[in-house]
Amino acid sequence: MLCKFSRLQVHSCVQQLAGFSRSSFSVAALALKEAALMNEYTSLKNLVDELNKEVAKFEQFKKEQDELEQKLLAKEAELAEKSARLAAAETEKQELRKRNFKILDDVANLEKQLRERISSEPVAKSSAAKGDEESCRTQLLEERKLVASTIGSIVNSPMKDSSYVEYVKGLAKSLKAALNETRMSHKEDETSSSNNDAHQAELENYRSAFHSLSLLLAQIEMGVNERESFYKDKVAQLESELDKAQIQALRKCLGQPEEGKEIASSRSGTMKSDESDWEVVSR
Repeated sequence: MLCKFSRLQVHSCVQQLAGFSRSSFSVAALALKEAALMNEYTSLKNLVDELNKEVAKFEQFKKEQDELEQKLLAKEAELAEKSARLAAAETEKQELRKRNFKILDDVANLEKQLRERISSEPVAKSSAAKGDEESCRTQLLEERKLVASTIGSIVNSPMKDSSYVEYVKGLAKSLKAALNETRMSHKEDETSSSNNDAHQAELENYRSAFHSLSLLLAQIEMGVNERESFYKDKVAQLESELDKAQIQALRKCLGQPEEGKEIASSRSGTMKSDESDWEVVSR
C-alpha cells in the first residue's frame, strides 16, 4: 500500500512537473513572440519615422519649389514689363524719327521756296526798272511829239480858239499822271525792297529755328538711345537670371546637387581618387 501510494505520488509529481514544463514553455514562447512583436514594432516605428522625415523633406522641397515658381513668375512678369517698355521706347523712337524727318523736310522746302523767291525778286526788280526806263523814254518822246504837234496846230489855227488853254490843261494832266506813276513805281520799289528784307529776316528766323530744332532732336535721340541700351541690358540680365533659376529648378526636380555643390563634390572625388592612387603607388 505504501509502495502504491508512492507511485501515485510520483505520478502526480510527474504530471505536475509536466504541467510546469508546459507552462514554462508557453511562457517562453509568449516571451519570444512578444520580443518578435517588439522588434517588428520598433522596425515599423523606425520606418514610420523615416517616412515622416521623407514627407517633411518633400513638403519642404515643395515649399521651396513653390517659392521658386513664384520668383520665376515674378521674373517673367518683370521681364515682360521691361520688354513692353523697350517696345514702347522703340516705337516712340521710330515716331520721333519720322516726325523729325518730316520737320526737316518741311524746313528744307520752306528754305528752298524762300531762296527761289529771293533769287527771283532781283530779276523782277531789274526787269521792272528796265521797263520803267523804257516807259519814261517813251513818255518823253510822246510828250515831245504832243508839244510839237500842239505848237504846230496853235500856229496854224486862229487865236480865237481856246486850243492853247486846253493844251496847257492837258499837258498839266499828263504831267500829273506821269508824276503819279513815277511815285507809284518808287513806292513799289520800296515795297519790294522791304519785302525782300522781311523775307531775309524770315529766312534767318527759319535757320535759327532749324538749328535749335536740330539740337533738340539730337538730344532727344541721345536720350532714347540711352534708355534703349538700359532696357536692353536689363532684359539681358533678367533673361540670364531666369535661365539660372530654371536650371536650378530642373536640378532640384531631378534630385541633382546644385552647381556649386556639384563642383565641390567633384573636387572632393578627384582628391580622394588622387589619395587612393598615392596609396597604391606607396604600397
